[in-house]
Amino acid sequence: MIRSKLDNDRYESVDTFEADLDLMVDNAITFNGEESEVGLVAAQTRDLYRRLTSEWRSNLSKKRKDSEQGTPQPAKRVKTS
Repeated sequence: MIRSKLDNDRYESVDTFEADLDLMVDNAITFNGEESEVGLVAAQTRDLYRRLTSEWRSNLSKKRKDSEQGTPQPAKRVKTS
């Protein structure tokens, strides 16, 4: 389902993508056990994508702040006569 949504550009936001990933991880842990190999890999996967999306959001926020500052205007020339 996640792959299909990605391939067909069906995610409206990172939040909806993350929600599907969270559901996948929760299901893997629920049905296989937290201490099972599948559960452990699911938890590691969750930690990884949360870190990556957090870094991505942080970089995006920084770029927005930088672009809001804009380019400085050139200084006005003073006429000396």
